[in-house]
Amino acid sequence: MTCETDLSARIASYDKGLGGIQALKNLQYLELAFTGISDAGLQSLAGMQELKHLGLYGTKVTDAGLKTLSELPKLEELDLRYLPSRMQAFRISAQ
Repeated sequence: MTCETDLSARIASYDKGLGGIQALKNLQYLELAFTGISDAGLQSLAGMQELKHLGLYGTKVTDAGLKTLSELPKLEELDLRYLPSRMQAFRISAQ
């Protein structure tokens, strides 16, 4: 069973809105589009072993924050549209 959630445009509190997301251990699909999530918010995703898709387009995430995503073993799809740092992120993932 696939566990999905779309939090885009629903997290008004930005980074602190992700505080309890670790409780969703089987979450595979997460949309955070246009939420204002930053590098600090990505720390909340640590330990999400089943996450396969992450939508970060239109957020405040930088190259530094994207480096933390390398700790997500099953991550297959990463949507970085409208991120000014996305070109550097591709170089990071290729290394």
